[in-house]
Amino acid sequence: MNRYKSKHGMTSLSDFSEKLNQQLNQIKNRTRREDQVKTVHDFRALNDRNLEEFGLIERNTRFYTVKEIPFCNHYSCSYGRETVQSGSFSAECKRCGTPRRRCNQLNRLKLPTDATGIHFGMYQWDSSEQQERIRELIRWISLGGRFGDVPKSPSVLLWGKPGNGKTSLLYCLAKEAIFSDLKVKYISHSKLIDQKYKSFRGQTEDPLGRWLDNTDLLLFDELGGIGGGGQRTDWLRSFNADLFQDMYERWATGDLSIVVTTNLSPAQIEQYTGGNSAVMSRFRAMFGKPVKMIGRDRRASQQEDLSAWKVSY
Repeated sequence: MNRYKSKHGMTSLSDFSEKLNQQLNQIKNRTRREDQVKTVHDFRALNDRNLEEFGLIERNTRFYTVKEIPFCNHYSCSYGRETVQSGSFSAECKRCGTPRRRCNQLNRLKLPTDATGIHFGMYQWDSSEQQERIRELIRWISLGGRFGDVPKSPSVLLWGKPGNGKTSLLYCLAKEAIFSDLKVKYISHSKLIDQKYKSFRGQTEDPLGRWLDNTDLLLFDELGGIGGGGQRTDWLRSFNADLFQDMYERWATGDLSIVVTTNLSPAQIEQYTGGNSAVMSRFRAMFGKPVKMIGRDRRASQQEDLSAWKVSY
């Protein structure tokens, strides 16, 4: 304590306090630097194409599931929110908050597990027509769901034989759109019909009540059911008419882009809807020319002998 005595032999309280504060600040800054080196994580490089590379996909799960992204533990971050120096407001932390939100949204889509490893970095285009139409949609996604100042909703109907990459394309679009901060909904036609049946028994709410609220991109898989062989009852035709009307109304406002896949040909779609001219008129308005997928069955290897299954693609 003698170091802090004044020239009269008495300790100067102000000198002692100043020196003590300096030492405490040095310890605090050193501890902060050490904590950052040891514990701070940065997930800003995470995107739709490297989730598997970083080992973030859960295995043996019912749906495609990304592991929980931890908070970064940066001194300025509090549970995914970053406070500016003034402390006047906080924003989403780009190191952990933004990647965490995107991965949680991707999990809520409940994509099938075969979406693992599927992204545009590995996708093989089926035809130049398909590539051109989908790239227009990708550009729309990259611009936040707009083309310039005028909202437009590029929509596509993909049809063709099973296994030639239609559903895989929906997985690619889902991931691309989520990491571009668009609101996405993925659902199959058969699942929507099943939800409607359950609503009759009081097990769920009516799936068409608000099913397109807060949605920028609708990914509608397997129109007509797997293989296009869904039942064609009067009830189902009525349900489908309401369903397609909902889709058309949202699309017509410019607020919704839609991608539909089906194993039905355009002529079969007309039969499936019972020749409903109003429904077909809406389909033509939304999708323009349907895109035919012409590739072979991607689920079968090149060397696989399909003759026993009486199949040739």
